[in-house]
Amino acid sequence: MSGENSEDRNYEETTEEEFLETMLEWEDSGKIYARKGRNDRKKNTLSVYAATYMDMEKLRVAQGVRITHLKLDESPESEVKPLEDVLSTLEAQSKALDRVITQIVKKHPAWTGFLCDVKGVGPHLAALVIGGIRDVEPLTTVSKVWYLCGLAVLDGEIQRKRRGSVLNYDNRLKSILLGRVAKQLLMNKDPFATKLYAEYKEYEFKRNPEIKKMHAHRRAIRRVIKLLVSCMWRAWREGEGMTAPNAWVLEHGGHTDEITPDMWIRYNKEEYARAKQNQ
Repeated sequence: MSGENSEDRNYEETTEEEFLETMLEWEDSGKIYARKGRNDRKKNTLSVYAATYMDMEKLRVAQGVRITHLKLDESPESEVKPLEDVLSTLEAQSKALDRVITQIVKKHPAWTGFLCDVKGVGPHLAALVIGGIRDVEPLTTVSKVWYLCGLAVLDGEIQRKRRGSVLNYDNRLKSILLGRVAKQLLMNKDPFATKLYAEYKEYEFKRNPEIKKMHAHRRAIRRVIKLLVSCMWRAWREGEGMTAPNAWVLEHGGHTDEITPDMWIRYNKEEYARAKQNQ
């Protein structure tokens, strides 16, 4: 390929190393996710990779929809093929990036100290959540990380989109946590998460017998995810040598039941041992 401009190269010929070098160049330019009001949380390699992966995933879905529409319109194969090639390239590059971010996250304190023992939260999902949070140092209380993830309660109401109001949380993080992570916890039947979910759901029905099943489900799983994020935040901060104070409700709100990463992990291991004995 002598004399060929690098910009004219086929994307399929781009090596994984060249692709990742490009990602780092974009990171150094300061143009990736320099979102207003978020500069207190430092960007890092994992956060840039996770954000890039999510962007590519969104583009892959859009390309798939466009290809489907062209086929439904019975467009000639010659018109569909270029988009299919683009989609194949996106899928290949996404897999390359995913391999890298899963290796990075396996060395992260939030993974080694907690998430690796949570059934249903693998390295891929953990990387997207940890990369979305980016930096835990300015998140000095669990309330701050709940607020960032869209899990806080403000003036008696949960955080949600409101017409005419600026979004005050990271919508991607909230979607991943209450969507993918919640689904995987229940599908894979993490012992402690399943136990909490059943208790919280039962509580909702006792408090309001007329409540709809879906509403009870959403309230229960939201509480489980808040506790998961709390444990992850504590393991992350303690793993980096920072303090992790108790939540406000434990210090001042009269609550006494604290759930820690060690408690979650210990319960899961006990359940695994019990299940093995019963086999």
